[in-house]
Amino acid sequence: MEKPGYSKAVFPLAKAGVVWPQFCFALLLGLVILLNYYDIMHTIYLYSHSLAVEGNPLMGYLLKADQRLALMIKMGVAVVFAIVMLIYARIHFKRAFLYTSLIALVYVLVALWHMTGIYITYWLT
Repeated sequence: MEKPGYSKAVFPLAKAGVVWPQFCFALLLGLVILLNYYDIMHTIYLYSHSLAVEGNPLMGYLLKADQRLALMIKMGVAVVFAIVMLIYARIHFKRAFLYTSLIALVYVLVALWHMTGIYITYWLT
């Protein structure tokens, strides 16, 4: 018997046995990794064209030393975060989901800054 308001056409993954909170958690982890990649690539572009100064001293040093190394370290940290959250989700799913959501929100704001920050900075000067 189908639940009221539940349609298999709307939720095709439910038929495959996908649990929605875990599916959304996996999407959030993917979003964090994707936004990390966008952040470092855009930072490398701006830094190499002298359009911005890196605010993080460690990343500033890495960008001066070797941009590939900065990319590998930044993405390595993102992957380690995802692995740690996957392990922590087995212990306490709600907290892992909350922490991942907050980190995703931070990186969404960073991405928005990358898209608009240069124009805001030029407008203020």
